[in-house]
Amino acid sequence: MRKINLGQSMLELLMAVAIVGIVLIALVSLSTKSIGNTTFSSNKSRATRLTQEASEWIRNERDTNWSNFVVRANLGVDNLYCLPGLTGWPGVGACDSTQKIVGTEFIREVTLRGLDEQGGDGVIDTVSVGVVTYWLDGVGRHEARTTTLLTNWKNN
Repeated sequence: MRKINLGQSMLELLMAVAIVGIVLIALVSLSTKSIGNTTFSSNKSRATRLTQEASEWIRNERDTNWSNFVVRANLGVDNLYCLPGLTGWPGVGACDSTQKIVGTEFIREVTLRGLDEQGGDGVIDTVSVGVVTYWLDGVGRHEARTTTLLTNWKNN
């Protein structure tokens, strides 16, 4: 007849529980990181799409009426606009935390700077346009950004 050592069985059980616990903690940690990466990737894609959408809207504003468009850009000075919607130009100024794009957690800002690239005569013939769409989360601020130069191509 075999004698069972109760102390040894208890130690084996304790070691097995510890190993299972460590494996479960690693799996939960990996899953949490994976969900965080998926969320970040999704937000980055949405922010990029919203940035491109604003860039296209601004191109349309330029094409509709260059004179009205160019007054929003001062020569050599950055003009910052909060652009939560694409229905018209707001007043000059940065967004506050409540001016999010409707139905999202994103904030979109546009910077316009007039440039005199052709004649040196002080007349704006090119506008530098920077669009930034950003969001805040527990890690910090993340953004999608684009910069382009627009000219009055209809009159050139």
